[in-house]
Amino acid sequence: DDILAGRLKPGERLVRKAIGMRLGVSTIPVIEALYMLEIDGYVENRALAGCRVRTLTMQDIDDDLMLREALECQAARLCAEKAPQEALDRLMKRAAQVDRFISADTPDPTLGSQLHWEFHIELGRLSGHAVFGELLKKVWFQRYMSLNSLKAIRFEPIPEGWHQILVRKIKKRDPELAERAMREHVQYGRKDDRDALAVYLKENAAKR
Repeated sequence: DDILAGRLKPGERLVRKAIGMRLGVSTIPVIEALYMLEIDGYVENRALAGCRVRTLTMQDIDDDLMLREALECQAARLCAEKAPQEALDRLMKRAAQVDRFISADTPDPTLGSQLHWEFHIELGRLSGHAVFGELLKKVWFQRYMSLNSLKAIRFEPIPEGWHQILVRKIKKRDPELAERAMREHVQYGRKDDRDALAVYLKENAAKR
């Protein structure tokens, strides 16, 4: 949670004893948790340097976006072909929630993040293949880890009703249209992510 919320920054050392004391546990569950987080790509363990939050690079941003695009575009195609109408109706309600949250000045960005990734993961599950939901969960966790670390810099405003527009196109039951709509959805703001990382890397270089 601390990594995803940006309270632990990329490159920050993770000292087992200090974490155990803060959480009120022994070092054994901390070691196990760090091992699991390393497998999932949230932390990295380097010889002589110890464990730390995974650093961010341009390649990381590009790789995560490319993987998300591949997964979500295929999921959108399958949703258009297979998802029951009532499931798509529920997805539209989720989309409206996300769009309202994005357009509002809310004091709880954590809730907005949760609503957002739950929408995309649910879309993956509606493809009829559970693997899409599981893989998208990991991709979206990594995305929010990155965005929170970068202070979620966004230079281009999201269009009004952005997620509802996507669902409407999926509900037309045209796989080609659904894929194109999802590709446009995923690629929107990609330049912002790269620009935000460039700002982050420049700021960190200046601190050294």
